[in-house]
Amino acid sequence: MELTYAKFSRETSVSIGDICRVFFLANRDTIRIKKEEVAVKNLTNILNTTLRLSNEMGFQSMCWLLIPQLPSNWSFKIDTNVIFIN
Repeated sequence: MELTYAKFSRETSVSIGDICRVFFLANRDTIRIKKEEVAVKNLTNILNTTLRLSNEMGFQSMCWLLIPQLPSNWSFKIDTNVIFIN
């Protein structure tokens, strides 16, 4: 039986909220917000905004917005569609 994207999409319901909840639960010890619903809401907003901005601005522009946020002792290199951070 062949699994197509359409069939997978019908049989699997995964939302951005579900993804953010799994991320929160996996990183609960490093996230300062302890209330799951608040953290998931915040993470969902962050992810939606990031995706919207990257679609509007393009990946390279998003990289230049993120780089000033990096600690000063980190080095970075942007190569086509990937950011390498050391």
